[in-house]
Amino acid sequence: MLVMIMLGSMFLGYLILQTGPFWAGIISFGIVAGCIFRGLYLLEKIYKELKDEEEASDPVPHSLENERVYKEYLRRKENN
Repeated sequence: MLVMIMLGSMFLGYLILQTGPFWAGIISFGIVAGCIFRGLYLLEKIYKELKDEEEASDPVPHSLENERVYKEYLRRKENN
C-alpha cells in the first residue's frame, strides 16, 4: 500500500512538473483544498460524536437550569 502511495505521488509530481504553470496551479490547489475540506469534515464528525457522548453522560438535562426546578428534580429523584 505504501509503495502504491509513493508511486502515485511520484507520478502526480511528474505530471505537475510537465504541465504548464496554469494547470499545475489548478491541480495543486485542488489537492490542498481537498485536504483542507476533508480535514474539516473529519473534525466536524469527531466533534458531533464527542458532543453526543457528552450529552448521553449528562445526568441532569439542560432544561433544568433554574434552581427551583433543579431542587424539585432532586426531590422527585429521591422519592423514586
